[in-house]
Amino acid sequence: MKSQAYALDKVKFSMIAGVIDQVETWALLSPFVAVYFGSDGAKPASGIASLWHLAIDLCQRWSRLAPAFLNIGTGEIATSLFFVSLLSLTGMITSIPSSLYKTFVLEEKHGFNKQTLGLWITDYIKTTILSAVFGLPLIAAFLWIVRWAGEAFVQYVMMLVMGLVLFMYVGYPYLIAPLFNKFRHLSEFPEYEEVKTRTEALAKRINFPLGRLWVIDGSKRSAHSNAFFFGLPGLTKHIVLYDTLLKQSTAAEVEAVLAHELGHWKLNHTVLLLGSSQIQIGLSLSTFRFFIWNAALFYSFGVPALAGGADKYPLIIGFILAQSLFTPLNSLLSFTSNALSRKLEFQADQFAADLGGDYAKDLKWALVRISAENKATTSCDWLYSAFHHSHPTLPERLGRLSTLTNKKK
Repeated sequence: MKSQAYALDKVKFSMIAGVIDQVETWALLSPFVAVYFGSDGAKPASGIASLWHLAIDLCQRWSRLAPAFLNIGTGEIATSLFFVSLLSLTGMITSIPSSLYKTFVLEEKHGFNKQTLGLWITDYIKTTILSAVFGLPLIAAFLWIVRWAGEAFVQYVMMLVMGLVLFMYVGYPYLIAPLFNKFRHLSEFPEYEEVKTRTEALAKRINFPLGRLWVIDGSKRSAHSNAFFFGLPGLTKHIVLYDTLLKQSTAAEVEAVLAHELGHWKLNHTVLLLGSSQIQIGLSLSTFRFFIWNAALFYSFGVPALAGGADKYPLIIGFILAQSLFTPLNSLLSFTSNALSRKLEFQADQFAADLGGDYAKDLKWALVRISAENKATTSCDWLYSAFHHSHPTLPERLGRLSTLTNKKK
């Protein structure tokens, strides 16, 4: 089957990418690639220590040469920003070939890629710039909060994360997404007038605070389809439909898909997932707290203390090392997160089915059509699926919908 071939290719790619990630981690933690020596001339004990020494030197040179309005000093935060930038640059050595292969070989092979090389390069440049513009100030704020609050930093960092999430809810569709895709009003497409009418009627029926209906040109990059809504809790929401979904599905099927999506809103799933993610972040930060102040952790990897503070070490490296140590914990958190997400998907399916009429039947047809168009695998080991899939498999969803339909007969 085409879907199985696509799934197998994705698994192979994921395994190779995983091995590359492990090699990168080994390079950071081992002394064999510590090619940049510190000012004392001693060979660093690890690649991450070598990068930190390089960041110190670059930061000091920048401080001497940069104009006053671009001078960020030579303290821990400034050096950490140089360090993160270096880490990102080294990551590009593998991420660029990996992304090119996935887009122009794997996705191309299975008929999903619609990008040109020029568009891919443009997207990569935009993404890199956005990562720097938003990421570096956030890292600076994070490090400042941790130094300012000490061991009580968890609650303050969680507030920072919550602020970022709320900003993305509002800002992403207006500030970031338009840099990559074109948004047009659904009313501009007369051929989808029935979709517009059905969607507005559905929103009115369940009291969904519908604002605008948008169509996004997802087909410019991929043949995959999707639909979602955005907007802060309690305020007007806007629905976004991928043009690929509109082309692949009937009006009734699009309505059924939206009934499922709006079910997430009606059942407060967005708020629940937001709360769940905050709990996971809080648990991770609370665990990190026991390690980032531990001098032995930094000493083990040859990371030097900060200048002027014999008992103070670079916090950014502490978090990176702690993150490496807690990969098993992250796997457990991912498992619980997927379990919750799968449960909520079943609930949203049930919400759509409970609306009566042909919603259950149309949703089943829509799921089959979307699965076929996206070449989603329909057969998967249950344990693998539990760890890696945030959505139930197609047979699981169809079986549940059939059960709900039979109960109503």
